[in-house]
Amino acid sequence: MEPGGRPAGRPGGQLTWPFTGRAEELGLAGAALRERASCGVVVSGAAGVGKTRLARELLAAGDGAGSASAWVQGTRAAASVPLGAFAALVPAGAGAGDRLHLFQLCADALRERAAAGRVLLGVDDAHLLDPASAALVLHVATSTPVRVVVTVRAGEPCPDSIVALWKDAGALRLELRQLSDDQIAALVTAALGGEVEPAVLRWVFTASEGNALYLHELVTGALAAAALAQVDGRWQLRSRPRASPASQPGLRRAPSLR
Repeated sequence: MEPGGRPAGRPGGQLTWPFTGRAEELGLAGAALRERASCGVVVSGAAGVGKTRLARELLAAGDGAGSASAWVQGTRAAASVPLGAFAALVPAGAGAGDRLHLFQLCADALRERAAAGRVLLGVDDAHLLDPASAALVLHVATSTPVRVVVTVRAGEPCPDSIVALWKDAGALRLELRQLSDDQIAALVTAALGGEVEPAVLRWVFTASEGNALYLHELVTGALAAAALAQVDGRWQLRSRPRASPASQPGLRRAPSLR
């Protein structure tokens, strides 16, 4: 442990957040991606529950097994441009062209990658995709060897083409729940790298409501404010951080997708 109660082995005391508590979900999704008949996985859940981290871990596992991967990010800004999320896949010098031509170029780029070996396409926040980008995801998932790993936020309107992945195309739909108290305890203990007092765990159980992103912000904020420190080999609260989920409206629980 470094002086001042900072997590050891991390530059400047920066917290390294491990991937833990999602072994079952990782196993289910990994098995689905290995099935010949599967086109991929759709991970849904509330904001901050850990959808993106799980998707990244799935692609990393695929890379480690010899797959190639590509990552696409849905955003409201990109959604204003047809196929905007896939701009990086359009060959240089292709020009503006018509929408169908660009669609075919993007599909061909992914198909060519798949010809050289297994390809995983990660699509984060797919509920924000424009209709053309969403249609492309469905097209490559059902018409090429590419497997897709898609995340969507529960309770948000979702393009029909993305919904069709699990309703019609056979993708596994995996809904991430909030972390349990046991999962939170394991995650916080692993992140801090030492014994954690029960009072600390009770605080994070209550304040985070099982939300992985808010849990991370609570712990890193408490460390930065010196409200959380290691004393005599145990992590304890030296003062009560003033934070609650109500101050983070974007991280409130969302209803399940229908």
